[in-house]
Amino acid sequence: MKFEYDILISFSSADDKPLDKTQRGWVNSFQDFLERLLTQLMGEKPKILISDGSSASDISSKALTMVSILSPNYVESVPHVREAETFYRNLEKSNSLQQDGLNRIFKVLKSYVPTNKHPEGLRDLIGYNLYNINYITGESIEITDFFEADVENTYWLRLVDLAHDLYDIIITSRDKKSEHLLNVAGANEYIYLANSARDLAVQRDVIKRELQRHGYTVLPNYSIPADAKDLETKIIGDLEKCKLSIHFISGSAYNKAEEKIKGLPEIQNEVAANFSSSKNDKNPNKDFMEFPRFIWIPPDSKVSDEQQKIFIENFKRDAQLVSSADVLSIPLEELKAIIRNELYEINARKSNVANQSTLLHDSGKTCIYLVCDKMDSVESKKIADHLSVSGYEVITPEFSGTILESRQIHQLNLNKCDAVLIYMNHVSEKWVNSKAHDVLKSPGFGRKKIMRNKVVLVEKGVKLRDHIFLREHDFQVLHNSGDFLSETLRPFTAKL
Repeated sequence: MKFEYDILISFSSADDKPLDKTQRGWVNSFQDFLERLLTQLMGEKPKILISDGSSASDISSKALTMVSILSPNYVESVPHVREAETFYRNLEKSNSLQQDGLNRIFKVLKSYVPTNKHPEGLRDLIGYNLYNINYITGESIEITDFFEADVENTYWLRLVDLAHDLYDIIITSRDKKSEHLLNVAGANEYIYLANSARDLAVQRDVIKRELQRHGYTVLPNYSIPADAKDLETKIIGDLEKCKLSIHFISGSAYNKAEEKIKGLPEIQNEVAANFSSSKNDKNPNKDFMEFPRFIWIPPDSKVSDEQQKIFIENFKRDAQLVSSADVLSIPLEELKAIIRNELYEINARKSNVANQSTLLHDSGKTCIYLVCDKMDSVESKKIADHLSVSGYEVITPEFSGTILESRQIHQLNLNKCDAVLIYMNHVSEKWVNSKAHDVLKSPGFGRKKIMRNKVVLVEKGVKLRDHIFLREHDFQVLHNSGDFLSETLRPFTAKL
């Protein structure tokens, strides 16, 4: 079905009063920023219809999506609520609330509004909160200066999220596929990202965005209050779909703990702990977790008093709360890297089962894994050819497909090979060391046999300044003179 407009923005005119001398209001600024972001993503201007609820005609059928800007003014206005509910009911009647699994209704919160006051059909949606929170008083603070430093992690990051989510459904509706949903690691796969306390909302958003950009669907993808009926059943239902779960704990949880009130993050953690323990107990392979969990406590977590500090330390020691979990107090970037690596390994194990009959087929020859970067693939071919002529089976990295697929092939190659040769020409020492780390970690990828030899071959004219790490871990470093390749490689092949 074709629509006249891509987006219907439903708002209250009371929320668009001039903010400054430019005479632009909050909604007008929001529309302008969103339009610019979408234009960059789409390569053309989106068609946007704005409505303040004053139209006498039904405009709900004209737009693919609706963005409702909620505020106290909006939810207290009968015409605005009617407009949002009419759009919802029309989609519900036609069984088209989603398209290809993507929501067609979005809610933006200009300021805090209790969920029970949201229009029908919008209550269960995850909102894009474009306001700040005073963490001392708990009150919401409307953003009026969009270029202050402290609004970057709230207004702008969430507006970018909204733009990407709208882009996905707009492009999908045109029988295309969103570029970041094509050839991505986590297409059609789920990650459980537990709710967080308000003081970690920004960090959770960062992890959520990272997962979504890699194609994963983040659950829960609906709004659930901590006192919801059948909450545990809902959490377990979501966990059953997921590869792993991620949880966030901060000192602010102490206040509720002291009051003996369990918040939603604490309930999610307890349910996930029991779920993970049950899954892992049934797993016959004890080399890896059937359902991994990560609990993140920010290393620079600001605790207002000694009792909050004690709460965090007690949480770390509580065997039930941290059951089957890695408790990490590390920078956020390191957390992102660890999550990526865990997902790589999960998918590598999955691919290992599916592909071992082909990729791990034993030719009967000694197998050498020639590890090189794409930029060095041409120069490394002469080395591969020389080893092949000498009677060895040579396998190389995969440079086509997605990053995850290449990573999976890399891990499978490490499982199969008898020896490794890391080729250094145009790459950095950091790249060489990262590949050496992979070799050392290969037993964790499923490698069963002993590595016969590990070598770094440095091309003529290239300098490898730091040998310490390599030598400490029994890597030979060979320098290619460029004249007699067989002589250069003899120390390597002699041990095969």
